[in-house]
Amino acid sequence: MTGEINIPIIVENCFIESFQILSCWFDQGFYLKNCNIKNYIDYQMGGHNHKPILIHGNIFEDFFNFFDCQFIEFIEVKNNIFLKGSNLLGNINEGFQNTFEMKPIVENNIGNLCLDGDLPDGTFQGNIVDLGDVKW
Repeated sequence: MTGEINIPIIVENCFIESFQILSCWFDQGFYLKNCNIKNYIDYQMGGHNHKPILIHGNIFEDFFNFFDCQFIEFIEVKNNIFLKGSNLLGNINEGFQNTFEMKPIVENNIGNLCLDGDLPDGTFQGNIVDLGDVKW
């Protein structure tokens, strides 16, 4: 077989003890659906996606750290539970704030997605601006 394989990575209906995606570029997209992820997720310098990243119906038991990610195509985060939150929309005015070339679609999630400065002792300082049903 020659040439590139142009399909997204799909992870669906899984119980995941340890999920590591540090510096992953999902060029062809990524779909994470109906999974329970137990560990802290560190997603630094990620994104760079030319196809959508879809995160739907998951339970994240620990903090989901998005740090300095650059999303080219849209990211859609719907119907998830973030027990310890995330900073997908956080790190406001920092040099490592996530960037979005297309407005992210963030709907019907439980948990704060705007956390800034997750501290080693497990406490968080948030920076939230209310824009209707999406917390920025």
